Amino acid sequence: MLKEVHSLIDGLKIKDEAIKGLQEECTRRLDKIQILQRSVQVLQDQLAQSSQHHNSVLIEKENLITQLQHSIKESEETVR
Repeated sequence: MLKEVHSLIDGLKIKDEAIKGLQEECTRRLDKIQILQRSVQVLQDQLAQSSQHHNSVLIEKENLITQLQHSIKESEETVR
């Protein structure tokens, strides 16, 4: 009976160590996931900034085109 108890205790110790190993692996994986999440957030922020800049440039371009068209029209009217 005592031998069986020691055998059960040894089995529990092995399982406990296996669980601790799995917990450590889960912690490492969670750390990696959190790093990846932060990286994704940084990339999303950069994309949003780039998109805003791109939109601003497009608006400025359209404004310049409109100004040029207006200037051309005025020049044509002056020539007439």
